[in-house]
Amino acid sequence: MELFEALAADLGDEWKTMAEFLGVNFARVQAIIRDNSDSGNPTMRNIVDMLISWYKNAPKNCNKVNIIDFGPPFSRMLMFLC
Repeated sequence: MELFEALAADLGDEWKTMAEFLGVNFARVQAIIRDNSDSGNPTMRNIVDMLISWYKNAPKNCNKVNIIDFGPPFSRMLMFLC
């Protein structure tokens, strides 16, 4: 969870673009937004929940580090996953 929180702090408003890249479907993104609307920091909570959703649904044999490394503006994220 701490890793996802560190990523969330770096990601900010670009989280929906990352969700799309990672294959988190639109309906799941909308559910995350709805579920966290009353949160004290909904953007941060949205990002963490999106990353957890992606991680849980990614194939077990998937190399998650390579998936995250897809260039600016997200290239800094790789260092958090190594």
